[in-house]
Amino acid sequence: MKHQINYNLLGILFIGIIMRIYYLVTVDIIPVDALQFIAVAESIQDGGTYPNAREIGYPLLLAILFIFNEITFYKLRVLTIIFGSINILLFYRFSKKMLQVWGIETKSERISLFASFLLATSKFTIQFDNSGVRE
Repeated sequence: MKHQINYNLLGILFIGIIMRIYYLVTVDIIPVDALQFIAVAESIQDGGTYPNAREIGYPLLLAILFIFNEITFYKLRVLTIIFGSINILLFYRFSKKMLQVWGIETKSERISLFASFLLATSKFTIQFDNSGVRE
């Protein structure tokens, strides 16, 4: 089965990435949760254990990803922007598949693109993608 490139989805993804990068450059925020995740990841890298962290997977992922580099808040924000951009693609695939399961195959492409566009341009998700906390 040959896959065709969906240029509409690529355009939506491009818009979402540009909006997230613009927010990254123009807004300087440091949420408390992100600082706690960085502290736990640094503790793991130093050979420590989890200090009463409510999430164990995300700090472990950070510790592994930043094993060769210093963990900075800016790098953490870039990482969450990447995860947020991947979420746009995953949301498109999931919504399209669910609409097909529900029997709305004729409009599943357009509805999924619209839903992905809303996710890509939502102020809430853009702010959350730049906060450095998990998704």
